[in-house]
Amino acid sequence: MSCFLLPPGKKNRLAELANSELRMSVWTDDVYSFMRSQKRRRIQSSDISQDFDAMRKQLVSDAARVCRSKVPESLMENLIKRLRSYFEDKYPPKA
Repeated sequence: MSCFLLPPGKKNRLAELANSELRMSVWTDDVYSFMRSQKRRRIQSSDISQDFDAMRKQLVSDAARVCRSKVPESLMENLIKRLRSYFEDKYPPKA
């Protein structure tokens, strides 16, 4: 579900909560380690000068593909619960 339907204050608050929870979990450390090892591997395996902007974009893309599936289940459940609560309050079911 996209957050574009949320008002800016609510969207920012959800982002802050998610960021905080991710930083408390080992997920952030796993992403950091993955990015570091991939960057090191790419630099060591290439003899030509690097386009660091292109490499950064590729690293982010690779990390997103690999690491999104490892977001803690508790965080996903918490975000879904908060979004559901917000939208149920905002748009109550019709009787």
